[in-house]
Amino acid sequence: MTEQTWVGALDQLLLDVDALVDQFMQILAPDPAYGQSSIPFSELRAVDREVFVALIQFLIDPVANRGELKQLASDLGARRANDGIPLENLVAAIRLDFSILWSALSNPKYGLPAEIQVAHGQRVWEAVEIYTAQVHMHYSEALRAKDQLDRETVLRNLALLFGDSAPGQADMARIAGTLRIDENANFRLLAVNRTDLPSTLQRLAPRVPGRIYGQELAHQAVVFWETKAPAWQDLTAEESLAVSVVPCAVAPIARGVGELRSAAVIAREVLSDLPVGLVGPHTPLDRWRTIAHHRMALVGCDPRSMIARKLERVPETDRERLLQTARTYLRTGSLSITAEREYCHRNTVINRLDSFANLTGIDVRQPSGAALGLLALDDQ
Repeated sequence: MTEQTWVGALDQLLLDVDALVDQFMQILAPDPAYGQSSIPFSELRAVDREVFVALIQFLIDPVANRGELKQLASDLGARRANDGIPLENLVAAIRLDFSILWSALSNPKYGLPAEIQVAHGQRVWEAVEIYTAQVHMHYSEALRAKDQLDRETVLRNLALLFGDSAPGQADMARIAGTLRIDENANFRLLAVNRTDLPSTLQRLAPRVPGRIYGQELAHQAVVFWETKAPAWQDLTAEESLAVSVVPCAVAPIARGVGELRSAAVIAREVLSDLPVGLVGPHTPLDRWRTIAHHRMALVGCDPRSMIARKLERVPETDRERLLQTARTYLRTGSLSITAEREYCHRNTVINRLDSFANLTGIDVRQPSGAALGLLALDDQ
């Protein structure tokens, strides 16, 4: 008789399931997680009706309806993960379903004595456990799959951005949209060794605003993020601290997504130029002389050997005096200071620099000559 009374009350409740859904929707509507989502309220209502029906049918016959309840919970968990509903809001909605259902069973309308309701409490808790566990498990699985898909999509677009062929303007816009960055923003870009990428991302993440991206490129890697810094601003103290323990090259600020490729080229060139064991951030201004040496060497041109050949016929003592005077002048930019450091008269400095210019064709007092002189004579 107890079971018949229980089943009879639940059969009556099935006829009033829309009233249960009305209660649920009235309470759920103010929740911004649902109200601001893309899920139509008509869909929320239809799904919740299915939930109430499945729960009531399980309470009537747990054996026959267990599979249907588990399947519904699995589908709902996966769906809400993909909808972007936070797990805590989803769990709150599940609790609301059971709260409304349990309260309805207490309604005198259904003639269910309190002792019979309490006697079937274990069945209700079984429904709670099955439903909640299935929702949670499939929510987590769907979220992991979604995160993996997002990561793969990001990696594909980063590979396209820094690939061998430059993307077109339409591709750049699509890449920016996929990465959820402003196509016209300023970007800070660094190059680090590939093995240092994970630790660099970890150290930088709490020190930079917004999203940060990393991409492996052969044995190197680049890291970039949106910044409010103008083109001429150095790394902040926090950013510098984050990369202080690894070899790191800093590119000029990239103005827009379209400049990230050229910024990566610059930063990777600087990184390749860093001596083994040198750590911390370095810019093209720090390394321009050695990079220029390297680039000129690629075409068989060594400024040092060019000048050495021009001075081959000069006696060694005179040659070293000319070279030392030119070096000192390049470091000071002053005839008077050069004379003081070389222990000679100012006119002697002028005469030596004139001789150096006549013999080599390089006048270190002129901007172009000074640049070449720095490459050829400065060992720093």
